[in-house]
Amino acid sequence: MIEFSCRQCGKELKVDHSKAGLRGKCPRCSSIIIVPEASNSANEPIFVDDDNFFSDNDLNKLYKQFTKKFEKYIYGFRITTEKRGDRARFELATGDKRSQLVWLFDFKDNAGEGFLGIYSIVGKIRLMESAVRALQSVDAFGPYGISLDEDNQLILTTIAKIKNLDQESFDSSVVMIATKADELEEAIFGVDKL
Repeated sequence: MIEFSCRQCGKELKVDHSKAGLRGKCPRCSSIIIVPEASNSANEPIFVDDDNFFSDNDLNKLYKQFTKKFEKYIYGFRITTEKRGDRARFELATGDKRSQLVWLFDFKDNAGEGFLGIYSIVGKIRLMESAVRALQSVDAFGPYGISLDEDNQLILTTIAKIKNLDQESFDSSVVMIATKADELEEAIFGVDKL
């Protein structure tokens, strides 16, 4: 048996030696883990070299370069699998000891065109007046959408065609969503909700 711990939540895991080198999800926190070749101590991290979970190879390259470039500003990676496909989630530092959760997902339209969706949940709006004041504090002409879900969660979103993305536009889109969502969060709630 190989014994090791999840690098995100610390859950202790035991797997058969035949699983060495395989990739999977932590049963507690859903973080992507790779089974080491041999047992690790509970404090030893497990490094993931392969993050190819998007269906588009170009998008995987953009994502890998982004995570490499912003490595010291990214916390808590998690992959979640849903009926519509995999989604990457991470916490991105936005400055002044603040951070924002960001989700990335890829999808295809009816014509087979590939898209990247980026979104961040700002928080649950209790009074519409506070939402209106907050929206006035954010650039109304930004390349993003603002919506409320069925639970009155304010969500900031942007969508881009994958074929039109280069590294600079990918990076700036992710950072823009995190930064603008954090600005809204501060304007509405006054605190970092994370």
